[in-house]
Amino acid sequence: MNSDEDIISINIPMSWQLVFNPDLSCCVCYQEYNIYQALSVPETQNYSTTYTSLSDLDSSWWPDGMIPEELLFVSTCGRHFLCVRCVRKLIHNYENHPINEHNTHFYCPYPFQDCLTPAGNKNIFDHNLIKKMCRTETEWTNYISYANQYAFPGMTPFRCPFLARDDNLCDTIILIDNEELRNTPIGELILECTQSPLCNKRFCYYCRKTINYFHNVCYDCKLSHENEIPNAYNYYFNKSRLLTDTISNATEESTSCTTLHFEESDYLFKNGEISSQIAQEQIIALLHNVNSFIICPVCKISLYKTEKCNGLSHHGIERCYACGRIGFRSRGLAEHWNNYGIEGCFRFDHEAFVKRYVHNFQCNDTICSNHECGDCQIPEHQQGIYDIQHTRHKAYVYHSLKSLSKNIKYDVYEYLHNYCSQYDSENNTNLIDLLPYKQTLVITDANKKRFRDYTEDIVYMNIGTFHPAYLSNPFSNKQITIDVDHFLQEYIIPIPEPIEQTPVSPNLLYRRQTLSPEVLQPLLESVEWRVNNQALIDNDQDLIEHFSNNQDTILQSQPSDELSEIDLSIRSSATEMINRIIQEVETEQHQQVPPSPTPLPTIPSILLPPPRLLPPLRLLPPIPRFPPLPPRIPEVSRPPQLPEIRFNGYSLIYENDPEPEAEHEN
Repeated sequence: MNSDEDIISINIPMSWQLVFNPDLSCCVCYQEYNIYQALSVPETQNYSTTYTSLSDLDSSWWPDGMIPEELLFVSTCGRHFLCVRCVRKLIHNYENHPINEHNTHFYCPYPFQDCLTPAGNKNIFDHNLIKKMCRTETEWTNYISYANQYAFPGMTPFRCPFLARDDNLCDTIILIDNEELRNTPIGELILECTQSPLCNKRFCYYCRKTINYFHNVCYDCKLSHENEIPNAYNYYFNKSRLLTDTISNATEESTSCTTLHFEESDYLFKNGEISSQIAQEQIIALLHNVNSFIICPVCKISLYKTEKCNGLSHHGIERCYACGRIGFRSRGLAEHWNNYGIEGCFRFDHEAFVKRYVHNFQCNDTICSNHECGDCQIPEHQQGIYDIQHTRHKAYVYHSLKSLSKNIKYDVYEYLHNYCSQYDSENNTNLIDLLPYKQTLVITDANKKRFRDYTEDIVYMNIGTFHPAYLSNPFSNKQITIDVDHFLQEYIIPIPEPIEQTPVSPNLLYRRQTLSPEVLQPLLESVEWRVNNQALIDNDQDLIEHFSNNQDTILQSQPSDELSEIDLSIRSSATEMINRIIQEVETEQHQQVPPSPTPLPTIPSILLPPPRLLPPLRLLPPIPRFPPLPPRIPEVSRPPQLPEIRFNGYSLIYENDPEPEAEHEN
């Protein structure tokens, strides 16, 4: 216990004195401590006027600026006593805090019955009084931040995270009903910032994505988390029951016009209704025959795409031909597509995903295959057709497995893996290739942002790691999994180091050795080779050898609105090189230039870009403009036979030995 010297204040007002009353004790711990008593007791005696309350105490009374823990004071009710130690324990116990969704303030903790005011309310402590109990600024910050979360009973305050129209953070408080927060499915809780006239944004509570005023659902969240909700529909597995027509006419004479009446519950399972057996049977049928999977969920006929969009519609229900998903009854597949297969499926066969991942696909549904002429019959296209069909087949299996709830997903995967392994060994097939890696399912469950990616390749590309297919150790088979955090740390793809730029000789026009691979290689990354600005050069041909007979080099700047950061150093080097060329040309006009050690043919022409082709770069000093050439240098156009190398914003032009006639004309 603290000594009396520690409790006695040296700055206490003269109206108080420290006393010990054995009849007074803390109502929480029942310990008897000292308390400050008024020297002049009024005629109407009560505890609140006789002894100090928390509002009377001041930390400045003590040398260390802290109220001693073994000290009593009167509670806000005026009937009970508390010690500083118990109050500190209560207000800093965030696992069982007295402030919660029903109580906005710390109140008198008398344990035997509710300590209420005559009006029936709890006797609460103001937050500023609790600040006296906090010994550090961190304790106070933690307390007030926690208390602010429950400032409105039954409501959860949420601050708007967007920038307002004045480019300042909105930070307006939006109140959310706790019942709505608990019961609203993920993706359907849309908040509106209506208190700020400069904001007025609508956004999803879970992912903070802005939602326009025509939508009431965030489909990114709804689609990414729908397998976690037992009562949500699964849009990959459909019931086998065939829906029959119902006669909608009043007379038997005209029964030719019938109408199907159905709801989603008639042909879709809910997540909680799908058993392991149902999932195993439908996926095994899919492994053997795609036509058993891509069917109309109502009438069960097979669907087949001949051209154009991957969204197939029958009986007013859309189905994705790329992944097999069944569309919503009201909205179809509106939020489903993405050109690159990132968080969605590719919609047309000519989009970026097919060009990047199905290299052999060459068909054009307006030329070699369409609804009128049927499938493509060109022999050279058959390999590409097989590749894209195989990609779709793997996507059907992957998305079907991924859509299952966690309760059965991994059991179904284990069963399918064992089934495929046994079937392949007995029938010399490769069904196991259609299954995804189990590690991919674990990653998409942990990282919901990657849940909607079209293929496994896109998942690993977006998280920046190697695909397990390239990691024989530890992924010797598809069943092996490791911890997600360990996988992200261990198998991350390293960022390549920047390429060092080789300094270029200022006498580029006169030195043949500058055309060495060491000089050109840093400049030839991701370039496009063209001859006469029309014909593309074979990509398999050695670029350096193609121009091995060139004698002269001219560097010409080309206009470019956007340059990557990697190209900034190249542009700077190119600008410096052009300036040096100009200086050499001017020097050659005014004085005799000594001959080069190695005789070279005469340069027929020098092409210089107009000044407007090199605008100043942002965040960099302006590039110097080209000085005009003296009048005695005639203006010449670029010879049409000059080969040209384009890399982003520049061109390297290599000129072959001109024929005598062309040289005479120049």
